[in-house]
Amino acid sequence: MALEKATSLQIDERKVHLQRIIGTKKDQFFCNKKKMTRLNVANFFESAGFSRANPYYIVKQGKINQLATASDAQILKILQAVAGVTVYDGRTEKCKQKFKEYQGKREETVKLLTTTEARLMTMEEDCKELKEYQKLASVKRGLEYAIYERHLKEMRKQLEDVSSVSVF
Repeated sequence: MALEKATSLQIDERKVHLQRIIGTKKDQFFCNKKKMTRLNVANFFESAGFSRANPYYIVKQGKINQLATASDAQILKILQAVAGVTVYDGRTEKCKQKFKEYQGKREETVKLLTTTEARLMTMEEDCKELKEYQKLASVKRGLEYAIYERHLKEMRKQLEDVSSVSVF
């Protein structure tokens, strides 16, 4: 089984004769009497600027009459399709949807940031109070130690005084 590769055609002529022979099992394509694959024909049109996605490059029978009797709104839709604007309309809607999603996420982030900043300020105040408490607690322990030390000295002195007193 041979694989067919899509190759770019280089045609230097101003006129090109394309022919399609419809067969019972497989169609045959010819360009200037040279056999081509369906993919090569499609790529040839793509390289010439004809998009497969735009159905208005080739006008089918009855389309001209339909266009002549169409309303202004229908003509506008057709012109937008021919110009390729409809492709961007879908993209625009997707972008608008993403923008709304991101805007909602941004608002949530701003709310979260605001509450986080408020919490941070509260924690900073608590931290200042804790440092002040620790400082005062340290001073308190020092004073308690000094009082204890003084009380201990007084007790020892009283004990000495009591021991030095002779009993008769």
